[in-house]
Amino acid sequence: MKKNNLFYFNFSRKNPEEFLDQYYIFDERHPDLKKYISKTKDIKNVLTTIKTLEESKENRKTIDKYYKKLQKSLNKYANTSEFIAFVNACDSYLDIVKIDIGLLKKITKRYFEKRIITEIVPEEWVQAIVDSHTSRKKGQAGENKLIDILKNNGYELFGKGHGWKDFLGNKKSVTVFSKSKRSDFCLDKVRKNLGIKIKTTKQNAGFKFLTQLSDL
Repeated sequence: MKKNNLFYFNFSRKNPEEFLDQYYIFDERHPDLKKYISKTKDIKNVLTTIKTLEESKENRKTIDKYYKKLQKSLNKYANTSEFIAFVNACDSYLDIVKIDIGLLKKITKRYFEKRIITEIVPEEWVQAIVDSHTSRKKGQAGENKLIDILKNNGYELFGKGHGWKDFLGNKKSVTVFSKSKRSDFCLDKVRKNLGIKIKTTKQNAGFKFLTQLSDL
């Protein structure tokens, strides 16, 4: 028998997930740890050069060359550096300073005033920052867990290579909404086929589930 949302909310509240759930544990060392460490060292070296040049009042053209070098070095492996952590503390983030050299200069000057640049880059230090970012993975982990629960209860997963008829022609079906407009399971086609309105908090939001339990 179908229940309302309040029933499922109360059920979830009274039946919390256990701690140390394997779906939500990411305790292995990151396979790209050496790349994160190397990038952190690169950023420190460039920052040290800029700081030395600023203090010695070197000509602006030379200093700007190193600011550009710093900006160019900011790839995805820069996210575990102390500098980018400071960028986040300054109400900004990596993707912004990568394209805004003026903002990068302002934050760098604040960094020199508020922080100390050390030469050391402990491996466990960088891994700890990687670990602090694992919460971003938990949404996908929760989705994987739900799919596995449904599959273990007789549901068949439909996705790439399947169509709307496949989904409806099965007694127990589950699919994940696709971002591809070509897929039968993109939001626009789901809305059309079901004749309902599905609102999302952002454009092209994905990873929402659709299940069917029929009397076929």
